[in-house]
Amino acid sequence: MASSMSASQLKATRGDSNTKKTFQVSKSTRGLIKAMSKDREYVTSSDGDLFNALTSEYYDKFASVHGNEEAESLNRAFLGAFSVIDKDYDGGWVGGSEGGAPDCAIIDSLFYPDIVSAGKADSRAWSKTFVSRTLVGDPGTTYKYLGLRIFAHPWSVDDVETVEKEKRLRALLAASSPPPSLPKEDEWLEEIKASTSPFISAKSSPLSTSFYYPPSTASALTSIKDANSALVTSSKKQLKKKVVGKNGISKDMLGSSQFTLTLINRMEPTAVRRDLKPDSTTSTLSGNRIDSKTSVSWHTDSGLVDYSTIAIWHHHKPPENLSKKARGDISNLWRVALRPIPSLLPSDAKIPALLAPLPANGGIYYMLDDLNHKFEHAVLAGGEGTRYSSTHRVARGGKGTYQFLLNELLAVLSGEHVFSSFSAPKEKKNDEMKRVKGLRRLLSLINEIEFEWIRQWRVQGEGNAKRNRYWLTKFALITSAQNVLLRIRDDMKTWLMSGCNGREGFEDYYDILIEHWESRVKVADSWKKRLEERVYASLPTIEQPVSWGSSDDLSAEAVEKKSRKARKWRSEYVDGSLRNKKRKLDGEEHGGGKKKKKDDKGKKKKKKNKDKSGGLTKKEQKGLGGNWALLKGSM
Repeated sequence: MASSMSASQLKATRGDSNTKKTFQVSKSTRGLIKAMSKDREYVTSSDGDLFNALTSEYYDKFASVHGNEEAESLNRAFLGAFSVIDKDYDGGWVGGSEGGAPDCAIIDSLFYPDIVSAGKADSRAWSKTFVSRTLVGDPGTTYKYLGLRIFAHPWSVDDVETVEKEKRLRALLAASSPPPSLPKEDEWLEEIKASTSPFISAKSSPLSTSFYYPPSTASALTSIKDANSALVTSSKKQLKKKVVGKNGISKDMLGSSQFTLTLINRMEPTAVRRDLKPDSTTSTLSGNRIDSKTSVSWHTDSGLVDYSTIAIWHHHKPPENLSKKARGDISNLWRVALRPIPSLLPSDAKIPALLAPLPANGGIYYMLDDLNHKFEHAVLAGGEGTRYSSTHRVARGGKGTYQFLLNELLAVLSGEHVFSSFSAPKEKKNDEMKRVKGLRRLLSLINEIEFEWIRQWRVQGEGNAKRNRYWLTKFALITSAQNVLLRIRDDMKTWLMSGCNGREGFEDYYDILIEHWESRVKVADSWKKRLEERVYASLPTIEQPVSWGSSDDLSAEAVEKKSRKARKWRSEYVDGSLRNKKRKLDGEEHGGGKKKKKDDKGKKKKKKNKDKSGGLTKKEQKGLGGNWALLKGSM
């Protein structure tokens, strides 16, 4: 039942999922809501008519299944996998290497907390999640949330096309002169190979033979893929049952349920995590006051394909010594809550949040179609028992995949206009334009790899790198390729510093380099502030950020200095070009007498104006007139 429409067709047919569509509240439902106790914020199945009205009118695309064979089968698959990839260990963050679990335990467990920020980009505060997580999915998949890119453990090996492209890239790097130096990832990879190889044979899973996962871990990742396939099938059934035929939605108008990854969470109860934050509202349920605390606070899931389904398997196991009465106490139950996005509610109406208890023996719930576009959800922690959830999603492809990055590297490094020689004879105009365009692409790729890949990878520490062996092999290649890109840029920089060997008409190259440096200032400064956050210093050494290994000094001050140098080179180059033109004109006008003097006066005036703007890019010169632009030109 996958959608037969492309993303653009779906958007054209059903509208942009980001468009704000205010909820319409019927008169009958308004009456039921008005009759609620004023301090009630949630409704449950015990609320009778109101619950039925809300679930049919608003929460109709939320579905829950538990207690059947399908749920039991998934319980067995997931719990079997988790017994391997989670060593009953909290990720090594309590006490750290000095007072907690040893480094080997940190590496053996695939679950660990993330350092994220929910603030705005210019005023972010970074903190550790209450939840320990791991990401599993299609090879080469990443998922970015709250400022952090996390890298998926693969549930299968790379396809043939990816393997062939990697061979081509390695050949290009080997042919570079001199070959790139070995990055830190190569050292870590050799350590992993040495520790894992004794347990791997020719009969082992390809995930073990290709990426050095221990055989038991490789088997667990494959089991998660099988469970994902089962959830794809069950999601299609739920879409047919609850979405198709309603509100004019036909089968071919459905969003995708072909899940590409799962974000798996391990959550501790309030009895263990005393620092969980209270919910923004306090509920009265069955006459009892419940002080709810959130394990996962209110949010919508980001980075997903529009109208795609989210399927969640969950399970929590109360302690064996917990009494039967305590197990039934609502304060000990884990719950999922949903509420309309506040900005979509009419100012004169209220739609209470829906609260759904999560059975201890496991089950599945679904957020179908546009539910994630209109509603926020949260997880309210139970009093006892660790909870696991596996949240299956359809992530957007494109820039956030290894395959996209691999294609970009091949295009830049094998392109006809790669910048291997800046002293080559001047090409035809069309070729020169292609070379300028190619240079922009190269410098853009350097920034992309530096800030969206290498930094996002190494900020998560050596422990993460050694856990995620698939990406460890990939970053050994990515960082080598980045070193070659930086060398090409440095060759270009040397050529520009020399004044393009006396050739004229190359201002665009200076402009591109200036724009490259200045595009890095703000983002480099934000990374500097990020690493100054106290949370990183509190981590075990093996989990602390690792240096980038770049030849660049990426402090904002250093980047600004490089930009000023590039402007100086540009100004000197423009001056030199003007002098050459003047010599030519002088030769042509020799013997011009008084007329020549008059023309010289005009040329001097033009040159004076040109000198002022020689350090400005062409784009800046178009908007010349601002004091700041003039100031930059004099740097």
